[in-house]
This record gives sequence, C-alpha cells and structure tokens, in this order.
Amino acid sequence: MFNRLLFRPCLWVLALSLLGDASAIPPPPNAEALTSLRFTVRRRTVTALLEPGLQQVVLEQKSGIGWKPVGVAYPLPYGPRISVFNLAADVPASELRVQGYRKAKFPARFKSGGRNFDRPDPSVDPSSGQLTLMPTINYSSGVVVSGMRSADIPQALAAGALTSAPLPEAIESDIWQIVGSRVYFFNQYRGLQILDLSDPTQPTRMGSLRLPASGEQMFVLNTEGTRVALLGRSNDKARPGASSLWLIEVTEGVPVLVNEVPMEGAIADSRLIGDRLHVLCTRVVLDKDGQPTDNEVLLSTVDVGSLETPQKLGTLRFAASSYGFLQAAGGHLLVATQSYASGALATPAVHLIDVAEAPRVVKTFRPRGVIQDKFKMSIAGDAVVLVSILNSGDWNNRSTWVETFPLSGGSVSALASLELEGARGESLHATRFDGSRLYVVTFRQIDPLFVVDLADPSAPVLSGILEIPGWSTYLEPLGNRLLAVGVEAGQVTISLFDVTDIRAPAMLSRLHLGEPGISSWSEANYDEKAVEYLPEQGVVMVPFQTWWGSSGPQKAIQVVGVGEDDLTAGPTLEHDFNPRRGGFIADHYVSISGHELLVHSAGTEAATEPVVRLPLAWRTDRVLPVGDWLVQIEDGPATWNYRYGQNYISYGGDKGRATLRVTSAQDPDALEQVVDLGEGQIVGLTSRGNRLFLAQYKVQATERGHGLRTLEVDLASSPPEVVEGSNVVHDLSALDSYDLQLVLLQPLWVTDQKLVWYVPMQPAFSWWGPIFIQPVFIGPISLQPIIARPIILQGTLNGTSTLVGGGAVVAPPPAGPVLTLTAPAAVLCPVSVSDAGMQADSPLVIRVKDGMRGASRAFAQDGFMFMSYDTSKAQQPVIKPAKPATNLRVFPLKPARLASWLQVIDWRSGEPVLRDPVSIPGQLLSVAQADAQGAVVLTHSEQRIGTRGPTTRAIQACAYDGVSAWQLDSYISATPFGGVSTTDGIRVYLACDSSAKKGVVGIGYNSATGRLGQISSWSMAEAPNLLHVSHGHLLASSFGNLEVASISLTGVLTPAASYDTPVNLQLRVDRATFTPGLDVWVPAGIYGVEFLQRSQLAP
Repeated sequence: MFNRLLFRPCLWVLALSLLGDASAIPPPPNAEALTSLRFTVRRRTVTALLEPGLQQVVLEQKSGIGWKPVGVAYPLPYGPRISVFNLAADVPASELRVQGYRKAKFPARFKSGGRNFDRPDPSVDPSSGQLTLMPTINYSSGVVVSGMRSADIPQALAAGALTSAPLPEAIESDIWQIVGSRVYFFNQYRGLQILDLSDPTQPTRMGSLRLPASGEQMFVLNTEGTRVALLGRSNDKARPGASSLWLIEVTEGVPVLVNEVPMEGAIADSRLIGDRLHVLCTRVVLDKDGQPTDNEVLLSTVDVGSLETPQKLGTLRFAASSYGFLQAAGGHLLVATQSYASGALATPAVHLIDVAEAPRVVKTFRPRGVIQDKFKMSIAGDAVVLVSILNSGDWNNRSTWVETFPLSGGSVSALASLELEGARGESLHATRFDGSRLYVVTFRQIDPLFVVDLADPSAPVLSGILEIPGWSTYLEPLGNRLLAVGVEAGQVTISLFDVTDIRAPAMLSRLHLGEPGISSWSEANYDEKAVEYLPEQGVVMVPFQTWWGSSGPQKAIQVVGVGEDDLTAGPTLEHDFNPRRGGFIADHYVSISGHELLVHSAGTEAATEPVVRLPLAWRTDRVLPVGDWLVQIEDGPATWNYRYGQNYISYGGDKGRATLRVTSAQDPDALEQVVDLGEGQIVGLTSRGNRLFLAQYKVQATERGHGLRTLEVDLASSPPEVVEGSNVVHDLSALDSYDLQLVLLQPLWVTDQKLVWYVPMQPAFSWWGPIFIQPVFIGPISLQPIIARPIILQGTLNGTSTLVGGGAVVAPPPAGPVLTLTAPAAVLCPVSVSDAGMQADSPLVIRVKDGMRGASRAFAQDGFMFMSYDTSKAQQPVIKPAKPATNLRVFPLKPARLASWLQVIDWRSGEPVLRDPVSIPGQLLSVAQADAQGAVVLTHSEQRIGTRGPTTRAIQACAYDGVSAWQLDSYISATPFGGVSTTDGIRVYLACDSSAKKGVVGIGYNSATGRLGQISSWSMAEAPNLLHVSHGHLLASSFGNLEVASISLTGVLTPAASYDTPVNLQLRVDRATFTPGLDVWVPAGIYGVEFLQRSQLAP
C-alpha cells in the first residue's frame, strides 16, 4: 500500500511556511524556479515524480517548524521521469516534501569532484621517527605526557682648567609639576595634560597634547608654565626605538607642539641647567651586518632657550656594556658607565663633564666597584666622592667602598679609599650626600645605617653605625633628622632618624604602610620622585600597593605627619588605580594616577573620602562614532571564579567593571556620560540601525551559573544611552567555561529579527591520553546533563572509549536518548529582536565526535549560517619499555587523520534547523551564492609539498547542495597556512611577502568557469601583518602604516587612503571604524582612542 502526499502550494504560501514572517527575509534568488513535486513513500523509499526542465531535486524532512535536506538528485535531461531516495529510517510522508529547481546552481562537471576529504595531519613531520618524552603523573586529571664583551673606554682629556663660573641649579625631570594652581602631567596613557585647580573642588582639564606610550620625563621651562619640554620614545616608524625631545608652547592652558628634536638612543636620564638640557641615552651598537656588538652611552646637550630654534651643542659617547647613570653636582655632570669587555668582572668608570659651554670630558675616574645609581656620586668640596660595591667573584665577600678623587688638576688617582667593613657581605642600598655627611644603607645580615664624615675629603671618616631591621631605598636629609623610605618584613616603611650626633645615630619612629601582616610595595622604593615631602605642611606623601587585604587589593597614597621626634599616620588616599604622585594645593591634598586625579580635604576628618574625582584616562576596547559623539567601551577585565566551600569567589587580573563612555567626537577625552555595565567582560558588539547590542560574559557566581548577557544601547538618543530594562541572558551552565573561546565570539544577523552570538570552543583532543568532558544527552537544541559528576574518558579518540575513575552514571529514562560522548565545537546564543525589545532563545550547542581540533569563523547569508570544525583520529601508540638509565619512554609517532566538516544551520523559519555535517577539504574561509539550493564554499587546508617538503596553504572551492560538498577546484596559494589573511565573506585576501611581491592578492570563485583564481592584486612597500575587512574596505596594517583599499562588487581592490600609525601602540585595527571622509577611529586599549586622519595616496 502506497502512502501518497500531493501538494502544490503557491510560492507565497511556501515562503510563509518556511519563514513565519515573509517580510523578514527576502525570497531566495531562484525562488521563481522552485516547484513542489508529488512523491510516494513505500517503506524507506521515496519516489518523486519529475517535471520537465528540472535541474535539481531535493528531498526534505520536517525538523521542528522548518525543513532540512536529506537527499539531493540531479536528473538527466533525457533520463527517467522519477527520482528515487532511500531513507535511513522510517519517516511518515507528512514529514517529507520534495522540491524541484529549474535553474542549475553549479557547473555541470561539479559531480566529478571529490566528496571525502579525510587527510593526514601535516603538522607531524614524517622525517621524525619518534618522540622521546618524560611522563609525569597528575593524579587529579589522569596521565599527562610532557616532553622533556672590549677595549678600555676611549677618551680625550680636555686641556685647561675647570670652569669656575657658577651655574644655575640642576633640575630633574618628573611626570608632573604643580605651577601655581595648574597641574602639568605627562601621562603615559595619554600624553601631556594640563589641569586647572584654581578651585580644587572643581578641577578641569584645560588642554592636552596626545603622546601616549611615549615617556614620563617632563620639564616646565619657565615659572609661568608657558614653555614645556618632554622627553620620550619617538613613535615615528623611520626611527624605531629612538627618542625625541618635544618642545611645547602653552597658551591659556592649551599645549601646542612647536618643535621635535630627534635624539639618538633610548633615554636614561636628564638634567636641565639654565636653558641647557642634558640628556643621557643608551644605544645598541650594530656591526656592518646589523648585528649587535656592544652598547653605547651618549650624553647630548640641547639649548632650549628658543622653542622654534633649539640648538644641539654636542654629544659625548662612551663605550659601555650596560646602563649609564647621570648626576649633577658642584656645577658639573658625572656620568657612570661600566664595561665587561676586559673580562667577566665589570670595569666601572665615572666621567667628569664640564657643561659651561659645549659638553666636554674633563677626566675619568676608575672606582673599585660598580656604581649602582645616581645617588652614589657627588662632589664634596674639591673632591669627587663615589660609593661603589665590589664583587671580587665571591658573593659572600662583597665589599662597599667610599672613594674620593681630586676635582681639579689632571690627576685621576684616588685621594682616599674607605671600606665600610661592617658592610662586608651586605648588599648596597640607599645612599645620600648632605653637605659634609654621607649616609649609606646596606642590607643582609646586620642591616646597618652608616654615617661618613666628609669634612676632609682626603681622609673620610666612618663616624657612626646604627643596626636596624630592614633597609632603606631612599633617604631625605632634614638637617639633624633623616627621613627614609624602605622595606621591612615585606612591607613599605617610613622611618625617622636622629642624626644630631653623627657618632650615634638613632631611629626615632617607623611606620609600616598597609594592613598589618599584608605585603606592600611602592614606586618610591625604586623612584625617589614618588616621595613628596612638604615641609610647610609637615607631611610626607608616599604611594603604596598591596596584593590583598581585608577588603581586597589596596592602591593608595599614605599621608604621614613628620614631627620633630615621631611619625604619625594621616589619611590614606585610596585610588582605583596605582597612584603615582601626591601634592598640596589650597588646603587640599591632590593625588594622581595615570587614570584619575583625586582631591581630598586636608582640614576635616573625612579626608579619606575624595572631594572630587577627575578622570584622566581609561581603557577603550571598542569605539563607535555616532554623530557628534563617540561611544567608547571598556570591555572590563577577564575574570573567572573558583569555588570556596559553597560560594564562588571572583578572581581576575584587576578590579574593575565593564564601562560604556560617551565623549565628544572632537575631543575623545572629554567625558559626557559614563555608564557602569556591571561585572562581566564585554565580548561582542553589533549594531542594527540606531540600536547597538553588546554581549557580556557573566562568570559563575554562588547565586547563578555562568552565561552570556545581551544589552541594548539607543544610539538615537543624545547622548547615546543604555536602554533601561534591556537585559537578556543565555544560561551556559551546562558547558565548561574554560571551553568558551570568547575572544573569537562573532555577532551574526541570520535574519533581520534574529541575532546570533557565535562562540567557538577550545580544541578537545590529545595524542592518546585521557580527555575530560561532561557527557550530556544530545537533542536538537537542549542540553540535559545525566552524569552526577565529571568523568574521565580514557582511551583512543576513534569512538572506542571506556569510563574510568569516579562518576556514577544515572540511568536515562526508558524512552530517552542514549548516552553519547562528544565534544562541543561551538555554542550559538540566539536573540530575537523586535521593536518591543529582545528575547533570549535557547542556546544551541554544536557537538562533534572524535577529537575536536578547532572551529572556523562563521558566516551568515540569506537566512543560513555556515561554520566548520576539524576533527582528528589518532592511532594508539605502542609504548616501548623505559630505558633504565634515563627512565625515558619512546612513543613512535603515528600521524593523526584530519577531517573538516561543514555545519549549516537554517534560520529561515525563525527557529534553528541543524543540518547534517558534510565533509569539506579544509577549514571554512568564506561563503558565496547561498540560497535554498546550496552555496559555494571556500576552504583552506595545510598541504605538504612532497613527502618531506614544507607545507603551504591550499584553497578549495566546493559546491554545497545541502547534503554533500563536491570539490570544484583547488588553488595552491604559495603562502604559509598560518599566514595573514582575511575574507569579505565571499572572497579571500592573502598577504604576500616575497622578493617578487609584497602586498595582497585576492582569490575568488568564478561562477562562469567554476574555477578559483586571482581576482585582484595590491602592491605595497611592506607586507601587511594584519588584514581586516570593514564597511566595504580592506585594511592592511604594517609597521607604522595602515593602507585602505575599497572592494568592488567583483572583489577588485582600489587603494583609497593611507595613514601613519604610531609604532609604540598596539592598535586594534580589526576594530577600526570609518568616518564618511575615510578618517579612522581605532581603539588603543589602555591608551584610549587613536584618530587617524586620511592622507591622499600618491598618484
């Protein structure tokens, strides 16, 4: 008895049955060629009655409210008038239908292409016979196998006597300076920022000059604050690693760059004496082949009396093997260097420099030991005094020496040498000169403070010793008192010493920064400029941080009252970011970090709470220009939770939350609005009209599982704002959070009303050992865990597996599905979007058998979503006996077999219809011509040239008809498989870097010929290191350069714009956004937003 079903619905009835809302999806390109066919079903055989002129016949089976193809036939022009399909199981006729297409989708020869693309794993070199490994046991996770300088310094001593005319005071640089009521701040995250604190309770940013990631050395050149000099790293690609001096004029608080003076090498230190800026740099010396041979220390002097016409007065060069140090004393400069050219031990040198005119070397001294920093050099009377540490080859026999050398005359011999015998075997730490006194601190065993009398430099005398716990890193002389910042028992300390009698120094008071028993550290321990002593206020301000405390990490500046005989703890100025400096303006404490300026009242008990916070910088991970506004999104830190008892505790790289900020497009640092998006990292963004949608990953907490939250931002409002109540969440508790590759999340608009967040998963394979998975029932959409706790899957990855270890298996219901051990390849989180709001639909997990090697990017076209994943099977190795002498085991390599699978999800009905996976030649690269009949898919795979040659990238074109993929053509790209590439969704663009060509080539499929070929070529001066497609343009980024080409409808590339990019920033070019004039906004992470103005291309 035949079961017959006859139906001939019209096109629009069919479209409505497929799509639900016909207005949501345009009809497929070949809709006019579609016809429904009569068929009969007998047992598992379906016979379709054909009409004349049909090119393709598709048998479809009901799946939810949609249909999926289960068989495809291609009738011959003069063949039988029927097509026969065999079913794998009994299916009622009411759940089947047959569709016919009169237009051929693919060239006639396509069925001659291959359909089975299983291939060897080329990542294993066949020339290697075996892998020798040392096994280690991890009892919590099964068995895991792991593999087991030159000549002495040349110098020309200058003739003549030392210049005796007095010189102006030497000024050191700093990251900030207070001039009247203005704060000048050389912010590493933004550049020069000038702040007005005439009313400390209402600070404002007057102006700024963008120079991010450039440096932190600043000089305000005059008392009015109208001339500023900055020293830092150049961002010019023509001078990578070199430095610059920027000269800036400030008018009414607005800085303008007047001049840039190139400096040679990397800046180490500097001093400003009058109008002359002396800059110490280090440089790597290269040989004729460009290979490093040695280091060089340079001292350059620039006259900055005129910003418009600065003059370089000269440069001194010193051969050295390490860092140099600079000190100004007695109207001269001292430069310390050391070289390892003559042997294993350092050969130190200190050069006396006369800077009255052009810099010149007066003479060079040779101390016994190494000079460790600038505080180890000074001039006392008519002598140069040096403090060094000598390591004669025995670390326990280190010695600290105080040596004096004649300042005048031609002699370079020591006047006197004094060993601090109590410091034998100790490490040398803080030193400080104060008139005829020298303070020295060492640390290891007895931790002494030494006081040396330099009243007679030719005969220095050790006057007093004080043994104290811990050590000091910075000393501040206060007459008969000595203020010290140091470390004791893992905490930052501030100490006050009585040095009235240098023969008997005594410690009067000591404070520890941070909570008792909690380790702390401070920038002041290595940069003394972080210590701000305010004698008029009688306080010292010191920044410090802790890793943990009773309320989490602490980042603060501690205000300490400095009395005659004691120290008292004042307010602790808490920051959200590491504070750098503190000061005092108009009865208010002012403290600053790279992110914010805080103002605290100094006259109330509430001084620990700031009067005001002024944001100075923030992280920007995503940027979107909207009219006169700029929407900047800080993703928030990546966090994860660990279980402690019955609760989950959040742990991450830093404290913080995801934040949306709206600024002026004219000034990206001018905040208009700040929206706290809460805990959780923003992992995706997409827009539709005036609606912006954000994906935020929420980690597991005690009260809920982990999941993906979708937020909506109204871009039509002014300024843009988060839509109140827009909050839908996909629960991902059934998946291991470790498996989610959130950095690869993609937003896909599969229909106008359906947004899908696509999240590929981590690979889940190994050579042979156990892997860990959470077994689940596999339904078309839902997940139903049936294992009481995680189990270990032991054995090969070819389907033969056994369960070992703990894990009670709960028997499934009699009518339920069977247990299937699989690995997740991707999770899809669909969101239904309408004018009324959003709704989170059930997540769909794509699961695979065998070892999952990785998932591709996903593509959406005409209601279909395409993705691919790779799987592998490995043969069980034969483990040879261990060698007694080494206990090594030998595992002969047996290369795995790789397979790539195309997974298609049909969303045209509004609900996902998961089609059966189809074998393809490699990872999915792009999709073209997608409709109900199928699509042309481009893939790429790694192929080895010959049996032992290198591997290369091969690109394949396949005809996908809903049931199978047939290879149409293959193209050897002559580029490495892991090379730089991108796609516009239809074509593939590859970076070329060879002697013959540098640039980009485009590879596409020609539907007329059915062949792959080069469709475009774009030559460049340098090969790009990143390619990205955005808004119909191809972006090609290389060192210091960004090129943009427009993409025509046929894939032809036409150069459109070029941009110089700062080489000291890591720009997220893949998140760049264009303006109508082809200017570009690019997120720069912690450095904010970079605006690249279009420059015209050369004709």
